[in-house]
Amino acid sequence: MKIKVAIIGTGNIGKRHLQSLLAMDRDKELLCHDSNKGSIESVIPFCIENKLDPSTVKTYKSIDEILSRVDKDCIVIVATCADGRKELLAAVFSKNPLAVIAEKPLCQSEKDYMEIMGLARAKAVPVYVDLPRRGMEYYRKIREEVNNSRNMSFSSVFTGGLSCSGIHIYDLAVWLLDARSFEIVHTSDLQVFDTKRKGYKDISGNISVVFDGKKPAIFQALPADGIFMMNLSSEDKVFNIYEEQEKIVVCSSKGIEQRKTGRILISDLTGGLVLEIAEKGTTDGIPTIEQAYLAHRILFDILRKSGNTNVNIT
Repeated sequence: MKIKVAIIGTGNIGKRHLQSLLAMDRDKELLCHDSNKGSIESVIPFCIENKLDPSTVKTYKSIDEILSRVDKDCIVIVATCADGRKELLAAVFSKNPLAVIAEKPLCQSEKDYMEIMGLARAKAVPVYVDLPRRGMEYYRKIREEVNNSRNMSFSSVFTGGLSCSGIHIYDLAVWLLDARSFEIVHTSDLQVFDTKRKGYKDISGNISVVFDGKKPAIFQALPADGIFMMNLSSEDKVFNIYEEQEKIVVCSSKGIEQRKTGRILISDLTGGLVLEIAEKGTTDGIPTIEQAYLAHRILFDILRKSGNTNVNIT
């Protein structure tokens, strides 16, 4: 079976998706588009520079051209900016693809998110959001260990902002805590800052959330580099997670245990997700659009509370 994938958006993230797809030892057809001339023209040189065979890659400068190639056997990866993504996804859904993987945050407002979900349901197109921590075995092991805990709390300190990095952490917390609802009970030091990408911004500061009326969580975003620490506490275990150092320290009545993690890289993951969808019709390595909704609601609530609903976050 030939694997057919269309990548819309060939900036840094789109190219990392492509890198992973090119590593698949399968018959494949890879279609790429970007509205930015420099970005789409850099795709083949990127392949050559990284010693990847570009013979299965076709590039398209027109969105209409690549959409004309999308069919029921095609998986579409949308790696464009969140602004304007609703309209793009509507056009993709109209082609009835096998599935869609969209980058995060999916969009910049709850209204758009709800409309995108409705459009996907109307066309019966499975949509996944690229939040990969749910698929990591070490996080799955933690979730199994705290599955029956009644008293849990979560805290985190990270860089990259409450939007672009934060959405990953909100989704992880929602999943680990098996949360169904949330309330933001406190915010402090919320400040907009310029990201490394020209024209884009994010928000630093502190957010306190209570999940399901009883599970407290703290999210602290710093405008700095190299910090990514989390803590999950249950009745009998405390998990201190240090992603930058690739380790988890587990404390319990039995003592201290150190576990190894790994880097979470798009270039290592996308191929496996695509193969799973192509062969099984689904994947649990990343959340569906429905499963990722609560994490996005937290983000949208932060944007509202901070008065930054118009900030161009990604």
